[in-house]
Parts: sequence; C-alpha cells; structure tokens
Amino acid sequence: MGEPVFYLSIGQRFIYSAPLWSPKAASNEALQNSGISQRQYDVLKLLAQGYSNKQIATTLFLTERTVKAHLSALFKCLNAANRTECVKTAYKAF
Repeated sequence: MGEPVFYLSIGQRFIYSAPLWSPKAASNEALQNSGISQRQYDVLKLLAQGYSNKQIATTLFLTERTVKAHLSALFKCLNAANRTECVKTAYKAF
C-alpha cells in the first residue's frame, strides 16, 4: 500500500475518529451543511489514510475516474489545492 500523504497528529485524529460514513458523521451539523455527500466523505476518510486513487477505487468499488470526480468536488467544497490541504481543512471543519 502507498505511504500516508502526511504524518500529522491532526490527520491521525481525523482518520480514527469514525469508520467511513457513520451515524456520528451523519449527525455532524458542520458536515451536513458542507454539501459533502456520504460517498465523498468515504473517499475523504481513505484519502486521510494515505490511499491512492486506485486503492480508494478498489476499496469502495468505484472507478478511478469516479474517485477523481469525488476528489475534485471535495477540493472545491473545502477550498483545497491538494490532497493534504483537503484532509487538513476537513479535520478543522468537522
């Protein structure tokens, strides 16, 4: 498997806060108001664990093209320029 995108404690706390989409995530008001879908959240959780697009696609039974579309939507929603910034901003927001 690929190496994690970064080694920050905030990333680790985000990674282990909830398994993919969960009732806790569903009840998070900030997350609900963000416009992020359940599937985008699932992609975000795997992204935070350092998964590549291909690994995310395999894990979630998606095509790589779909993963890229979800990532683009996440970057736009979170005003992030790259994968690391996306995870960091999501942790602060949620």
